[in-house]
Amino acid sequence: MGPADSFGLSPTVDEVEKWFLGLGYERHVVGKSLMGRDLVAFSKRFVDETTISGTPSSPAASAVPTRPSLGRDDGEATISRPSATTSNDSSHRAVLFQSLVHGNEPLGLLALLHTAAALSAGSSLHRMKKLLDTSQDISSLELVFFPVVNVDAYQLNLDAFKRYGEYGCRRTNLRVRLPT
Repeated sequence: MGPADSFGLSPTVDEVEKWFLGLGYERHVVGKSLMGRDLVAFSKRFVDETTISGTPSSPAASAVPTRPSLGRDDGEATISRPSATTSNDSSHRAVLFQSLVHGNEPLGLLALLHTAAALSAGSSLHRMKKLLDTSQDISSLELVFFPVVNVDAYQLNLDAFKRYGEYGCRRTNLRVRLPT
């Protein structure tokens, strides 16, 4: 997948999704926006198989799923751990990265894309593996990216830019700019 710089200033939600999938991240719909658009997060999990069961190369290590469970519960977006039992469930760590909370911060989205690319690069993968190999208390590390938190406002701003040549700078959902 191309570098994040190839998007320009304001990539579409579809371009962002394709980009994350191209880096090997898994797509998870964690809810719906007020306008009915999917709220999408992407994750990648790194597992140290030698520390999950306490013994290197044990069969239990390969039984632990490498896919996190992201989903909705009672109308709220939740991130939950995999259901498989491990010897130390508290050894799972997750790091959440998010951008476009207000929908009018496209540079924050580009910074998030650069961070995802850097963490997916070969040297960073080596560092994460080394962290998992040397840490006594971390058996898995999950990176979760939520690139467009306020998808409605971001789409409103993209539409305003296409129509009027300027961003709407809307910070909340459903404040539609009426033509004058």
